[in-house]
Amino acid sequence: MCCNAGSLAPWDTEIEVAAEVGAAIKRMERSGDLLAEWKDQMLRSIVTCQRKHTMHWRRVCQCITLSWLFGMLVQDCSADLLYHFYRTQRIVVDND
Repeated sequence: MCCNAGSLAPWDTEIEVAAEVGAAIKRMERSGDLLAEWKDQMLRSIVTCQRKHTMHWRRVCQCITLSWLFGMLVQDCSADLLYHFYRTQRIVVDND
């Protein structure tokens, strides 16, 4: 047995903290603190929150580089086809 009767298991504290953080985020969402400040956006993938400038929204997506695409599909598709497909996709910038 990992715990004494009547004592909290080690993971109970983690669960409580996670619940408190989740509740705090929901309160901030309802108050509008986490709304994006679009007019101040300087980077394509990150925008700060209106009232919580220490927090930000980060746009994420599944993306692939052209070299990775070639590495996976060059046996099945022509270079021309892969390049034209790649050019139809959105440009993604990650400044991390």
